[in-house]
Amino acid sequence: ASWAGMLRRIKYTDLNPNWELVPLPEDIDSIGDEDEFLCGGVSSLSYVYNPQDPQYGGNHNHKPYAVHIEGDVIWVGTANGINKGQIDEDGCIDWIHQTTLTANLAGDWVIDVVPQYLESGITRIWLISRELISPPVPHGLTYSDDDGATWQIVNQFNDEEDGGTEDAITYNLFFNDNNMYAATDQGLYYTTEGSEHNWNLFNNVPDNCFND
Repeated sequence: ASWAGMLRRIKYTDLNPNWELVPLPEDIDSIGDEDEFLCGGVSSLSYVYNPQDPQYGGNHNHKPYAVHIEGDVIWVGTANGINKGQIDEDGCIDWIHQTTLTANLAGDWVIDVVPQYLESGITRIWLISRELISPPVPHGLTYSDDDGATWQIVNQFNDEEDGGTEDAITYNLFFNDNNMYAATDQGLYYTTEGSEHNWNLFNNVPDNCFND
């Protein structure tokens, strides 16, 4: 994932491997647009790769920030939502692209995709997202327990105008058994499985612990 360099992969077992461009779905402009982008319908000659801003004819979804792979499923967070891809035996990827227009996401600029392995055997997928503005502002977290079919929003870290109570910018998430931690610009928060919408602040952690 390299922002304007888009998403690329390399088969390192080849004798002289080269980086290969991996096509991602184009931006979705409205709820009524198609949200599936099938690998079989993509030609390397016809695919338009343009990571510029939309006002210059580009696509925010061509700016990847985060990649996570579980078996033959790949998750790619971009500046325009989350992409879930199914990888077949030939390395072809069928994509489903979701944004705040088509799914219950806290934000479209997905900077990290973090898995949480629950004791029930479910792999929960967390998204750390922001608004498409700089510098970053407090924002909610998003998670899914059904492989992205539905999403839940944790609003606690949002600003007050969006229903939040903490005004915290989340940088990292970490999970240990049923314990959950969020590193933010306001400090280190924690909770446990089952209390995903109610995080508590550690009050006795040195400032230099908040980076990760």
